Amino acid sequence: MNKVKVTDFCIWIATLLLFAGIDVLCWFEYQNFWLCWGAIFILIASMPLSSLLHEAGHCLFGLCSGIRAKISFTSALYFFKSSSCEVVPKKDNKVRARYAVTCVGGLALNLIVVIFGIIALLVREVPTYLALIAPSSLYLFLINFIPWETGSGKTDGLVIHELLINEDCAKVAVAVLTIQAKVLAGTPIEKVDRSLFFDLPQIREDDPAFIALTGLRADYFKALGDTAKAHQYSGRFEQLKADYLD
Repeated sequence: MNKVKVTDFCIWIATLLLFAGIDVLCWFEYQNFWLCWGAIFILIASMPLSSLLHEAGHCLFGLCSGIRAKISFTSALYFFKSSSCEVVPKKDNKVRARYAVTCVGGLALNLIVVIFGIIALLVREVPTYLALIAPSSLYLFLINFIPWETGSGKTDGLVIHELLINEDCAKVAVAVLTIQAKVLAGTPIEKVDRSLFFDLPQIREDDPAFIALTGLRADYFKALGDTAKAHQYSGRFEQLKADYLD
């Protein structure tokens, strides 16, 4: 079991203990047997809802920063698997900053729910049982805040960290998003500055930014009429997708 899995497991156990603690507080406050059993349903329901809220945060912050985000789930019922957002900037300027703001959105909304849960515990006028929605958001906040790479990809914390220090993979990701923004704005792909395709650092081939860039290079050469290079990059793109995405 690697470090990421151990940390994830520990955060999950801590989340369950926190949930159990809040459930006990609810019992002492309300002395309601059915409310305590209902808390189990709340725990089950709160995980997919908190995940949806997390991705909605990306969409909301993306909307405010000029990036379109589309939610996609790896599982119809999300409990332990990951959800994600596909992002495409509407404008081709300040893409790095826009992307960073979009990444912050999921963390921000989960943190707001956690703060609301704390308020429910501390303020007598707010029903204590409302704090039961907070543990799942705390779990998602923590595992996404830590800058690491899991089996489902990079966390928001890692992407933000790479953008802040302008890591090589962040440079490629920003170039990909800039190309997409220009094309969506009506610029023919063959008219896009060649440097955005090729004056970039070398990164791992399993990085989603590299895979996307390879596909854009295929489209670029196809538009230029260079059939040989278009076929070369297209074949490489399909192979990368088969190896790392499918």
